[in-house]
Amino acid sequence: MDDDYFTIRRKAAAPGSDGVVESYVELTGELDIGARDAVREVLLDIVDRESSRRTMVDLKDVAFIDSEAISAILDGYVAAQQVGKTLVLINANGVVRRVFHIIGMDELMRDLR
Repeated sequence: MDDDYFTIRRKAAAPGSDGVVESYVELTGELDIGARDAVREVLLDIVDRESSRRTMVDLKDVAFIDSEAISAILDGYVAAQQVGKTLVLINANGVVRRVFHIIGMDELMRDLR
């Protein structure tokens, strides 16, 4: 999904380096209330429909994130946990990384660069 301020790109599920099947979502741009529903929809769709055990959410090119977009990511995380799956945030930088650290969500982050 493309918007003037953000994009969401999905890749097909594939085995990760440890053999666990994972889905991959790349978020870019500015994630605010305008991105909330689209982010939530794609994450919940992955949890509900894909056979992957882990969802990797790449934040490398996210310049801004607010509480609405964080709420959408948390909804995806909770949905995954409820069905025995995992959601992992990867490659968060700068202010985005700091926000996740401040709100105590850094346990969801992993650096894969």
